[in-house]
Amino acid sequence: MRSLLKLMPLALFTCAYAATQDSITFDQNWKVGGGDTQRIGMAMTLPVGDVVVTMVSTQKALKVHENGDADVETSLADMVVLLNGNKMDVPGAGSSPRTVTRMNRVGMPLERPQSAGRGMGLEFIAFACVVVDKKMKAGEVATIDYASSAEPKVRIKGVTTIESIADGTAKVVGRYQVWADPADEKPMQVAMTHWIRVSDSKFMKSEGTFTDVPSQQGIAISAVQYTMELIEK
Repeated sequence: MRSLLKLMPLALFTCAYAATQDSITFDQNWKVGGGDTQRIGMAMTLPVGDVVVTMVSTQKALKVHENGDADVETSLADMVVLLNGNKMDVPGAGSSPRTVTRMNRVGMPLERPQSAGRGMGLEFIAFACVVVDKKMKAGEVATIDYASSAEPKVRIKGVTTIESIADGTAKVVGRYQVWADPADEKPMQVAMTHWIRVSDSKFMKSEGTFTDVPSQQGIAISAVQYTMELIEK
């Protein structure tokens, strides 16, 4: 009987912990000075050959608004560009370009993203981690229907699915279209899979594909393979 009584608190804790594993919210809980550092990789085929880009992206909240929005500074560093396996010199790649964008509580930009790479044509990666502002359970599918408050013609439409939640991590699949620029003839197609930590909504890892990417500096891009991993401090 004593052994049974000793095991009861552990059993209750285990049940309570398991109960929290069937749902997730995506609230970033912005705090001034807080943010994430991520290692990003992209691979694409251009008319000049195969291009691989790697970089480190750091986000830092400069101001948090009463409604949960935040003014977030993004900087890029350690950029390496390989063309057909050969390293290229890219002007400005080592200057750690910075932008500040107002984002909502789940990390969606509330204004059209400005050039995060100062003309490097990397604006589209702002649409890699699209989620919805609601609590979701494993197996649930939610509709993505987002328009920028500053520029309503900048739109995102599609669906996101919680494929599974296990061991404190949610596997989230997104399939959506992005109208990033009103001048674009057709929307960009995005297919992403994310592994998100349930306890703090951190994107631990992402992978997927952008297709129908708008031409960058006059260069046509058919598709971009995208990867991201969180760099834990």
